[in-house]
Amino acid sequence: MTDPVDNAKAGEDSSSTFDAAELYQQHAAGLRMFLLKQLHDPSQVDDVLQQTFRRFQEQKTKASQNGESFHIHAGWLYHVAKNEALLVQRKQARKKKHEPRIASFLVQLRSGDRDLLIEAEQAERVREACRKLPETLRVVVELRIYEDMKFVEIAELLKLPQGTVLSRMARALKVLRVALHDLTSDSDE
Repeated sequence: MTDPVDNAKAGEDSSSTFDAAELYQQHAAGLRMFLLKQLHDPSQVDDVLQQTFRRFQEQKTKASQNGESFHIHAGWLYHVAKNEALLVQRKQARKKKHEPRIASFLVQLRSGDRDLLIEAEQAERVREACRKLPETLRVVVELRIYEDMKFVEIAELLKLPQGTVLSRMARALKVLRVALHDLTSDSDE
């Protein structure tokens, strides 16, 4: 029997009749070592490994619903695992970037600074205005602002053209400007 990794390197597909459990048995150990070199955290490796096989199952289901055959090879699994590991690393970088700001805000809030309380109230008004946006606009704003996603990533996630995502963001900002006009005019004075 040939090694599925060698087949993948040679461009050969493994049988599409493999289920997730069989693929896991064949590739989990190699994928785990590959991911451990990138992430250096066994718990994150397990999460990414699970997400990789979840993606496999999604693709297999999608193909069967469309009446298509689904051929998988080890290279595809490694590619998906690499992309999922990169997502985890980006999220960690964002978290590290924002943690000092959040900690600073909490320290200032505890100090009882009146200006910070006013800012917190204004922030709540902005969040409330965002909640009132139509869902198509709100989703784009939340992904961009709170999840710090790029417009390209949002377009891929929502399966929309990037131009549509950009125009939805522009419309959302216009609606928010109108809804929060009193906040912006107070700060200009």
